[in-house]
Amino acid sequence: MKKLQLFFLFALLLAACSDDDKEKQPTFVTNIAIVDADKTFDPGDAVTVKADGFQENDNLILNAYWPLPDEPVLNYEGSAKYIRAVIKERTATSITFLAPGGYPASRVEITLERSDPSHPMKLGQISVSDGLPPKEFQLYGITNYPPEANETNRIEQISLDKFAETTPKSIVQLPKGQQFSLVVNSPGSNTLCGILKQDGQYTTSCFDLSMRYWRSTAGTPVTLCNTYNNNIFEISQIDETHLTVNNITSSSYSRSSSPAPQPRFELPEGLKADALRNYRGICLSEGYILLSADNGDGTFSPVIMDLRSGKYSIHLYDPIQCDALIPFWIAVPKEGTNEGTYTGGYAISNANGGDTEFRLWNTTTMSMDEQLDTFPNPVRSITTFCTGDLGTQKLYVLFEAYRNGWLIEAYDLTKKEWQSLGFGYPYAEIVLAR
Repeated sequence: MKKLQLFFLFALLLAACSDDDKEKQPTFVTNIAIVDADKTFDPGDAVTVKADGFQENDNLILNAYWPLPDEPVLNYEGSAKYIRAVIKERTATSITFLAPGGYPASRVEITLERSDPSHPMKLGQISVSDGLPPKEFQLYGITNYPPEANETNRIEQISLDKFAETTPKSIVQLPKGQQFSLVVNSPGSNTLCGILKQDGQYTTSCFDLSMRYWRSTAGTPVTLCNTYNNNIFEISQIDETHLTVNNITSSSYSRSSSPAPQPRFELPEGLKADALRNYRGICLSEGYILLSADNGDGTFSPVIMDLRSGKYSIHLYDPIQCDALIPFWIAVPKEGTNEGTYTGGYAISNANGGDTEFRLWNTTTMSMDEQLDTFPNPVRSITTFCTGDLGTQKLYVLFEAYRNGWLIEAYDLTKKEWQSLGFGYPYAEIVLAR
């Protein structure tokens, strides 16, 4: 009898707790309905939630849950929580957002957050298909016609299989008059980040390849670069004589940028920020960034930013007679390990009227060092592929051709061999991304 009494007491306590939870659940909106709630949305699809009472500053927070195939019996789930929804349109009676990408096929819970983040209101849930980034790197080409050409610039995906037999896949077209350049990728983000130029204005913008949308950051960007630990640095202008470095690495959870301003860098006398806009930079393990300055007289100069603690300086080196000076990176294995040191150098196009030379930069002597190889055509863009164990390293290089469009070659750093990947491409630059 006593056990029965205890059971009823426990049940009453649970009911009371349940009632308390209901009281704590805020009611911000009423008459909630999710349009097409029964369908499975693809990442980037527009999802509309209808309700009465939405306010201008309301946020939608998403929590994604997916089954773990290795734990079917225990029914464990993977999750990504507190994803801030990308809102495309809002009224007093509806909010339209993009279905999230970057996760396995998921059920996604939608909550409404108003003034107090600790007390959101549940709105319902949807199903979203697989939006994970590809396991293998993909090669992308970007056209960059000037506005006067009256051409629409675009991003295309170039297949690395049966290269010459495959038509590049269109990814996105840019508005007329807009250019997208200096493109980099943080592996695993499935995002292309670069600098948009229109009407003489520069903006750092990222295109989410899973969700198919653009987002931009504030600032006055000069160029971008990848770091050895897969972050993206934006080198931006503070004023006429100073630059700064921001970490703009995209988060797969928040889909937002998190700039981290660094100390001021004073430009050397005679060096203008605009001279550094031709090519993306390369960040080395030692704490240097390799940049290239166009001197405007048929010469380029290596420019080195020193990011080491207490240094924070920019150095301008002697000009080189060439028509392009493009930074690139490689990984040098540490003896007896699968780890590597990220070093870099410059591709020197038509150096002294000759072939394109690929040379490493010596950070001890601060001068050009070992020559990796040469190629007879003028170089225009370089992107590096490297496996985690450093067993395979390749430079994918876009060269100017004399007819029938430009060509792409892959240089195997281990075998020291060139492989042709086709010709006739209209791209201004190429980049590997996943």
